[in-house]
Amino acid sequence: MALSTAPASADLSQCAPGQVCLWEDDSYVPGYYGIYGTANNMDAVRWSVGGRSAFVGNNSSSSAGYGNECNVSLYESANQSGHYFNYHRPSIGGTYRDPNHSNGAGWGPYAAEDWDNRVSSNRWYCA
Repeated sequence: MALSTAPASADLSQCAPGQVCLWEDDSYVPGYYGIYGTANNMDAVRWSVGGRSAFVGNNSSSSAGYGNECNVSLYESANQSGHYFNYHRPSIGGTYRDPNHSNGAGWGPYAAEDWDNRVSSNRWYCA
């Protein structure tokens, strides 16, 4: 799992192709982590914002999935377990980002739930 940290002015444009990205606050503002590949436990990863440090898992309020060839699922628990929501890869259209997890996120059977501060792992899948 590769992670990248962004400066305090993080925004949606910092999410690179092939990444799923999480932001600590609504509307894609700091802290930010971009993940290539699968993250089994985001609770073990920290981001640093404004001189303070916090765990990424269960601490994000907006996200985006920029898969090149695959879609991505984001899960509420470590090791891709529990409820989840999905993002299409941008090339096939549909939902691939959400600026406010509290009103639901992505698509799928649990997408309408409040996802604020609930994402703990992800999995890429090709369909």
